[in-house]
Amino acid sequence: MIVPISYRFPALLLAITLVHFPAVADEEEELPFSGEVISRVSLDEVPRSLAICQNKSVWLGYSLDDGLPFRVWKAQPGKLALVEEGRATRSEGSMVFYREPGESWTLKRKGNVLPSRLRYLECSHLEGRVVLSWAVIHGATSIRIQETIPLRPKLESPAAFREIEISGLPASDVLSLPTGDLEKWSLRDLDGQVLTEIAINGRYQLVLP
Repeated sequence: MIVPISYRFPALLLAITLVHFPAVADEEEELPFSGEVISRVSLDEVPRSLAICQNKSVWLGYSLDDGLPFRVWKAQPGKLALVEEGRATRSEGSMVFYREPGESWTLKRKGNVLPSRLRYLECSHLEGRVVLSWAVIHGATSIRIQETIPLRPKLESPAAFREIEISGLPASDVLSLPTGDLEKWSLRDLDGQVLTEIAINGRYQLVLP
């Protein structure tokens, strides 16, 4: 049985192929956190943030309050991707994606935005991947977002990709990403169809070309 590790903050696809990673299984053994994979120190002056190394030089910086990556960057050959500055870190390298922190998932019903709050749940380092979990809460409804970041994929393209699994979403509601995310990331179902929002519980992929 996995005992989730949560650190304190009060963490082609395109035309070639779709990469699928299973959800966290009870029998899987959780790995200890490694600084080469997960940096749990605040990134780029964003509180409650972490950075994950997906493919040797490709890093994703997450805001735990947003439930989304706000930065994706690639380290220069022979250079560090993260530079320590006291009790924080600074990203170094070429920018692939950036969005101002502060935007998150939006819950809608019949086109109207529902009042909701996002709760960070946990971060787990498993064999070949990192799994992050959040809950979108609206009244008595709790929608779980489980995001999988595959580590060191064999493919050189796309620049970055993530898999998310949605559960607990009512049939009357949809989840939407910030506009800036949809402009850069391609949201797809596992059949490769491009979507603009999530209306059905299940697994999806976000591809950054």
